[in-house]
Parts: sequence; C-alpha cells; structure tokens
Amino acid sequence: MLIYEFMRMTRIQLMRKMRTIMRMPLIKNLPYLFSHHSHAFAISHRSKGFSLIELVVAMAIFVTISSVLVVSQRRFGGNTLITNLAYDVALTMRQAQVYGISVRRVKAVSDPEGIAQFERSYGIHIGTAGYYILFADADNDKKYNTASNSATGCLSSPSSGLPECVSFFKIEHGNYIKQFCGGADCYYGPLASNAIDRLEVLFHRPEPEPTVKGYKSGALVSGDYGSASVMVSSPQMATKSICISATGQMSIKATCL
Repeated sequence: MLIYEFMRMTRIQLMRKMRTIMRMPLIKNLPYLFSHHSHAFAISHRSKGFSLIELVVAMAIFVTISSVLVVSQRRFGGNTLITNLAYDVALTMRQAQVYGISVRRVKAVSDPEGIAQFERSYGIHIGTAGYYILFADADNDKKYNTASNSATGCLSSPSSGLPECVSFFKIEHGNYIKQFCGGADCYYGPLASNAIDRLEVLFHRPEPEPTVKGYKSGALVSGDYGSASVMVSSPQMATKSICISATGQMSIKATCL
C-alpha cells in the first residue's frame, strides 16, 4: 500500500513537471505576442489618418488644380463670348447688305407714290459708346441720324430728323469695340489723336459693294474708304476682327491686316 501511494505521488509530480515544461515556451512567447500585437495595432491606427505634412501637400495640390481650372474656364468663356460677338456684328452687316440690295421698304420716308421708300440704303453705325446700330438711310444723306437712338435703344420720334434706327445692339459682358478702321484710318482708343471716332458701312442696290464713311469729332472725312474692319475684345484681351472687303465679302479673322 505504501509502495502504491509512493508511485502515485511520484507520477503526479512527474506530470506536473511535464506540464510546466510544456507551458514554458508559451509563457516565454507571451511578451513577444503582446508587444507584436500592440505594434501592429499602432501601425493600423496610424494608417487611418493624414500627417500634417500630407495634409498640407494635398491642400496645395487641390488649390493648384482648382486655380488652373478656374483660369481655363474663364479664358474659354471669354473666347466663346467674343467669338459670338464678332459673328453678331458680322451678321448685322450682312443683314444691312441684304436689306440694301433687296430693296427693303423704309416706312419713315414720306412718299405718296411709295417709290422713294424702296430707294434707300441700309447700313451699320459703329461708335465708341458700347453699342452698334443697324439703320436705314431714310433721308438719303448717306449717313446715320444719331438723334434716332438713346443710350438704351431706338427712338420712334427723334428730336431732329427722321427715325433711322432699325435695330439697337448693346455690347455686354464686359466686351467692347477695341478698334475700327476705314481703310488705314483707324480708331485705337479714346486717347488716340486725329483718329476717326465713328464708322458707317452702307449698302445700296443693286451693288453688294459697301460705301464706307468715317467721322472725326462729328465731321465727315472727305472721300470714301475702300474697305472696313472692326475689332472686338473681351476683358481677358481675347480679340476677333470682322473684315469687310471692297467687294462686299465679310470674314472673321484674328486680324484684318
């Protein structure tokens, strides 16, 4: 009995020692496992956000791209608007040409027989006030009656002379007429000396060729010009030119020179 009890106690002690030995690697590895888990957690935690330098770089890239897009959009919009304005001016000139050679009636002319109403010229008036006008030469004096319009539109009852304003076109969106020329005689701006400040292009049946007249300080320049040109500009300095040749041909170009 004593022998049996001794053997049982010995076996229990051996089993305990074996369990202790088997558990030792696990216990030794626990610090490593805990430290490795903490390091992985820290890396995972740091990867979820931006550092201050990364945020500054990202903001700089965003601001640069946004600035480029805004500038490009404004430039594209300016080019589109100035191109549309150039075509509007050219179409108005073409309309004056069609009216002039197709014998369009001018109601302002007092004529019992009605013949004189179909013998008038049509033209376009261009000045420095930020608008241009399609007009009918009702009194047949080969020039536009400037009393026929105000700063905002045509007048049906001008203070003097016959009403000659047919259509009034205000130039908007900051665009403006930068230059207009009769032949080589040009208007370059309000500070230009001895330059024309008014241009009129008229058409009379049956010829498609234009009659181009210029004015300096309200006085008609002697002699007609052979051709004409008008340059329009945007606030971004994009320009387009409308060119009218001596044969009546019209075109849109970068420059008419």
